[in-house]
Amino acid sequence: MDKTQQALIDSYLKDDVKVYQDWYQDFYAPENDTDTVAFAPSLSLATFKKRFNQWFEKRREMLRHKICDEWEYSKKKSGFENKEAIIIAVSIDCLAVALSLPTTNVITVGTILVVDGYLDELCSDS
Repeated sequence: MDKTQQALIDSYLKDDVKVYQDWYQDFYAPENDTDTVAFAPSLSLATFKKRFNQWFEKRREMLRHKICDEWEYSKKKSGFENKEAIIIAVSIDCLAVALSLPTTNVITVGTILVVDGYLDELCSDS
């Protein structure tokens, strides 16, 4: 992980609005989103979170299989020093392969999954 990526994770951990805005921009850029017009006011954090949850639910089983079953998140999570280490590991070891996305995008998704408790809920029965 280079310094730019580490700085990105640090900024996401300090600002949950930024992480959701970046996720939304990466996955629902206005030119691809028929529900948004270029001059519309920015979305609320609650709306970003709702959209992320919808995105997550569509990929739940694939993510559960990749992260919980194959990578064994529940067994590994206690071995990490902090949230940043978990974000890096999940982003690089699981999400980059499962989602086939650029590193910046997987860091955004990884941060949301870790910080907002999606991973612990996803792998609760593993």
